[in-house]
Amino acid sequence: MLQFTFHDICSVDDFGGKWSMPLAGRIFEETTFAIKSSLLRVHLLAQVWFNHRSGAFTGSFKISAIGSALVLFAMAIVVGTEAFSSHSDKNTAAPFGVETVLDLVPLAWSCYQAITYRGVPQVEPVEDEDE
Repeated sequence: MLQFTFHDICSVDDFGGKWSMPLAGRIFEETTFAIKSSLLRVHLLAQVWFNHRSGAFTGSFKISAIGSALVLFAMAIVVGTEAFSSHSDKNTAAPFGVETVLDLVPLAWSCYQAITYRGVPQVEPVEDEDE
């Protein structure tokens, strides 16, 4: 059975240096990153589903949804191309994985909704007090 103590050290330098950090700190950082990423994905899926059910684009500015989808799509192409070109065995290279699809599909759906659905006003209407 593996047991970790608070003082165990985890190497974080991939180039053979001597950079390290406590193992508990590494576990904490990776756990909080995983939880944050999961909650952000669930939030986006819930927002996209709400937009679909209401027939209106809500939750953010349209330009933000379109820009986010375009930037992530461009980054996926760049990273996928780099991963494919730097891999020694081209037959087993997997430039696009499940995580890329999980990121791209909801953002693409949100971008589609931003383009096709009616928006809601982003500012409060001003009422005249003179009447």
